[in-house]
Parts: sequence; C-alpha cells; structure tokens
Amino acid sequence: MNRRKLKALAYAKINLSLNVSGKTESGLHLLDSVTASVNIADAVTVCERFDSQINITYNGAESRYERDSVAVAIDCLRRRFGAFGLDVAVEKNLPEGAGVGGSSADAAAVIALANSLFSFDKRGFDISCAADEVGSDVPVMAVGGYCRLRGFGNRVEKLGGKKLHVVLCTGGGGVSTKECFALFDEMYPSDKYEPSDNGALVRALETGDMSAIAAQCKNALTAPAQKLNGGIKQKTDALMNVGAKAAFMTGSGSGCVGLFESQSAAQSAAQRLNAEAKNAWKAYALDTLETGIKIL
Repeated sequence: MNRRKLKALAYAKINLSLNVSGKTESGLHLLDSVTASVNIADAVTVCERFDSQINITYNGAESRYERDSVAVAIDCLRRRFGAFGLDVAVEKNLPEGAGVGGSSADAAAVIALANSLFSFDKRGFDISCAADEVGSDVPVMAVGGYCRLRGFGNRVEKLGGKKLHVVLCTGGGGVSTKECFALFDEMYPSDKYEPSDNGALVRALETGDMSAIAAQCKNALTAPAQKLNGGIKQKTDALMNVGAKAAFMTGSGSGCVGLFESQSAAQSAAQRLNAEAKNAWKAYALDTLETGIKIL
C-alpha cells in the first residue's frame, strides 16, 4: 500500500508595524501588529506512516531545536485526535533569527497538511485554536496574507491590500525575543509603546497609498533590539541609502525591511546591498502574497 504524501510552501511574514499596547498581570505583552506574507518559503513535506511513529528532519538532519514547533504542533493534534504517524521533512530556506516566523510557518504548514491527510476538519478541527495552542506567531502564519494581530497574537484579522515590494535584509546575528522584551520593559516602564497608527495603515494598504503606508511602518521593539544588536541600525540605514521609502525592523529582530515603489527598484536595491555587504548580510527582493501556506 502506498503511503500518502503532501507538500506545502510555508511563507515568511514581515511585521509592517508592531505596537506593544500593554502587559497582563501574568507578564504577557499585548501586541497590535500588521503583518504581511512574503514570497520566500520553507518547503514542508509530510508522509503518512502505518504506525504511530513521528520522524522530523530539517534539511535531512534530525532536529536541533530545543523547542521544535513542528513537534509541538503534532503533539497538539495527537492530543485532540489520537495517535497517528508521520514523516516530516522540512527544507529550510527562511533565515533564522530574523523575525520572519520561520519555525511558526513550519508548524502552521504541518497542521494544514496533517488536516488534509487525516480530515480532522470533519471531526471538529479548528485550525485557529490549534495554531494558537502551538505558539504566538502560528495563528497569523496559518491565515497568511495581510493580517492584523492583537492580544498575544491569537486574535487575527484577515485584511485586504495592494501588493507591496520590499527588500528583506538579514544576517549579522540574531536577537533573543526574551531579552528584547525584558529590555523593552526597562526602557518603557508604562509597558506600552505604540509608534504606528494601525487603523491608518490598514486603510493605506487597501488604497495602495505608498506614502501613507511608509509613514506607519514602525516597530516598538526597535530601540531595545538595537541595544542588543547594533547591526539592526546599520541595516535600516543601508536600506534607506539604496532608496527605501521606509526601513524598519520585523518582529523582535534582527531582520530589517525596506519598502520600495516597484519590483525593479527592490531588485536593484537588493543587488546593491548584497554587493556592498560582502557576505555580512543577505538581501532578498520580495513581494507580498495573499496566502501564508500553499499546498502543492
């Protein structure tokens, strides 16, 4: 009997804006962020097994992650629907430690693929609840496209918008999300910093008003992240120097994004940055997408 196999592309996300709108008594930060999927992806393949064993590899090797989000996602599904077996192979293309949601994208893709294999949706499956249980970025990766996420990242609103052309600049070391938020708490004793008007950003995306979009592309975690990694400011400065309309950090760093008027302008900027960086950074010319996961 042949084993069924499915494959998906798990696309990266960028945070066009990120506000910290408060903190709960338990210490969780409340976010308000507008995100976009972009066309760089990990490839995730799942193959059913006829036993209950789970095997997960990344680029052909065993997982090296202390907390493997793919394993967490599978455990979540097995608790809900009983034991099943899978071989999962992830081809990693997304830059790590760049704030683009790579591990969350892989987890979201595995949830979607497992549902396609085993028809969990016919047994009351709710992808948003499952994704929320796995990790804070997983719900938005599962929805994809333009989204506004609030709360702990669990409240996701799908948005419309015109296509954007961006350059993602990565490399030069990462930033610990835990350390970044701890430093944010020291720098902002009110537990709140909201540099973007996300309502205005949502409206600007719908009309494609580039100037209005650029004006709201800001990240509340930038100052603490820059203290942890000085390369972040170097990257945003470099993006502005090659013609970006706005340059900003994504997630908690250390990836930075430049917004450009056209695809050709983004491609030229990425080529120039890669030539000037001499392998210290890697620049990608990307477009926004309407989906976060594409089952092939």
